[in-house]
Amino acid sequence: MTFEKFKKPAIKFFASGAFLTLITVGFIWTYLVFLGRTDLFLKAVTFESLFSFSGAIILFSFILFMFLFYSPSLMGCLVIKREVPNILGYERVKKTHSIILLLSTLISFTLLVYLAEFTETEMNQFNVFKIILCSTFFPIVFSLFFNKRSIIENYNISHSKIDIFRLFSLFVGRAFFIGLVSWMFCFPFPIITQSLKFDNADSESIQVLKYYGLGIVFLTITLMPAFYFIQIKNSVSYIKQSMTTFGLALFFLIALSLMLPVIPTLIVNFAARLVGINGFEVLRPAISVENRPAEKFKDPQWHLSTSNDGKFYIFDGVKLFSFGTLELVCPPNVLDSYKATLHYILASKRYDEETRKMLHKETKTCQIFNSEDLRY
Repeated sequence: MTFEKFKKPAIKFFASGAFLTLITVGFIWTYLVFLGRTDLFLKAVTFESLFSFSGAIILFSFILFMFLFYSPSLMGCLVIKREVPNILGYERVKKTHSIILLLSTLISFTLLVYLAEFTETEMNQFNVFKIILCSTFFPIVFSLFFNKRSIIENYNISHSKIDIFRLFSLFVGRAFFIGLVSWMFCFPFPIITQSLKFDNADSESIQVLKYYGLGIVFLTITLMPAFYFIQIKNSVSYIKQSMTTFGLALFFLIALSLMLPVIPTLIVNFAARLVGINGFEVLRPAISVENRPAEKFKDPQWHLSTSNDGKFYIFDGVKLFSFGTLELVCPPNVLDSYKATLHYILASKRYDEETRKMLHKETKTCQIFNSEDLRY
């Protein structure tokens, strides 16, 4: 292999490695800022530790989070955008199906909130299945109403059973699947709502209104990329379609993050757990008496004890940061403050600031260990 032939793949290899390293460095800095322990940055980011698959896993976790966030949008595109041969005015049909997707999604979400909050209906598997089947009725009715002009135009030129079946599958069958897709928007929503808290001063009706309002905003924003992708002409390459839609989805995710600052926190926490940087399990490690004086474990939350031979201290701890050979182990009580930062109150910066300050205060009691010194 000549030098010129070797140079191009070598440049690509080192460029991708540098990109993943940059992702790792940026993520570690962001996570340590979140913990309030940026003093660990230079100790954690060593030349040896950066050459790992951490960057690839962090990037994968972010893409996976976005996929979960926008999966209903993706399914909507797959159902609506697919071309149907020998159909007049298909572009017009796509627009009406986009409207039907929006309407059926809002109806599905409204129905779910109503049944969950204002009735005694239990959300077991059987009832959810019945509700989903009932919800498919609305998009079929909408399809027959909004597409009546297209149905008449195409019916007049249909001369075989195959043509009639094609019309039925487009205007009824596809509407049925749009109804199923509309319910998918109700399930990524718990990613946001499971962290939602309400002010103690809010009445139950105010809480329901806030929940419903948040749902409408969330559903509308997650639908935007789908509407954009559906309207792109097929003459545009799929790579360009996908990249521009991904950029639009990322833009709306950032916009939603400005409204709900917990979203970046959830993404960082999700990536950290996937990489193995943090863990929520309370562990009971041991460390040699020679490597750590007992004064370091003054806080009773450590539940310090000594091994039978007197050579090791045994204590309770939670790993909030682990990278390379460095581990930040905290008393178990810090876990409550950490989990509090994964919650939010709508339009309340005070809650975010207070929980973050509490976490930063408590992580000061955490201790830095060399992983080789600890025994589990």
